[in-house]
Amino acid sequence: MGATIKNRITQIGMTLALPVFIYIVFLILAPNNFGRPFGIYVSLMQSVTPTLIGWGICLNLLVGAWDFSAGAVVSLSAVFAAYASQTYGLAGLVITCLVSAFLLEVLTGAVFTLLRIPSIITTIGMMLIYESITQLYRGGSNVTIKKEVSALGTFPWIFIVLIIAAFLFHVIYEHSKIGYDVRSVGNGVQVAKNIGINPRWVKFLTFVVGGLFIGIATIIHLSYGGTVGPKANMDTLNLTFTPIMGVVLGIAISRYCGLMLGIFIGEFSLNMITSGLVAMSLSGNMQKIITGVALMIVLILTSVRENRAATKVAVKNIRAGEGST
Repeated sequence: MGATIKNRITQIGMTLALPVFIYIVFLILAPNNFGRPFGIYVSLMQSVTPTLIGWGICLNLLVGAWDFSAGAVVSLSAVFAAYASQTYGLAGLVITCLVSAFLLEVLTGAVFTLLRIPSIITTIGMMLIYESITQLYRGGSNVTIKKEVSALGTFPWIFIVLIIAAFLFHVIYEHSKIGYDVRSVGNGVQVAKNIGINPRWVKFLTFVVGGLFIGIATIIHLSYGGTVGPKANMDTLNLTFTPIMGVVLGIAISRYCGLMLGIFIGEFSLNMITSGLVAMSLSGNMQKIITGVALMIVLILTSVRENRAATKVAVKNIRAGEGST
């Protein structure tokens, strides 16, 4: 019992270590502009969309595929939904976001699977196509949704949607066949083939499942922001890159809290870094440099720790083998 409690405390401590450390650092560096309760509340709200996108693309990353089109899917689906909401209200917004994002992700996955082009090339190409459509659709003008259809981007609905999506992700990843197949392919393509799993089909299904969460992310993105418009010159990468970084952080700490919560902690931590850098009045370019360096440091430390743990296990197994001979 004592060991179990100790392990649980350790897991909670390691899960919260990163956001707590970031909070303390920026509270010291910018005590007058950072750390207020309302600021933390805003960071939580701003972390919802990246978290949802992160859940949508993390299955791709786990099986070795990339989806750089996710941000463009969100932007294009939001444009469709914004116009639909003018006629059909909140129901039109929600349904259009879910259906259009799902179909666009399925299309991206189908192109990747059928043409057998590397996922990076495929998804960047699809991103450029989707961005071009945002410029052509309805003349490529900005559109603002009415206040009465933006309720899902406000408290408490934004967090209710997040909790529902979290439950769905947990069930899919931990308790479904696709989740099992994703973990199998992630542990080794050849091993997965040996037990009858088709890795390419699994990679396609990650786009299909991801489309659900990208659609939910689009609902929150549009409802919270209120205005959408045309995108060009890979502008939508900003919507994709931050979730990818959050997923990488989430995978690193998932051993302590699970993948679903780990991704949320990763996205929230990145948002706090951004808020802290803004509080320090740093330029946008400097913010990107510091964020990238901070991410590299975290990944290096995580990799070193995991390598040490793997070495200890290997040494223990070798000694056990020597003892039995």
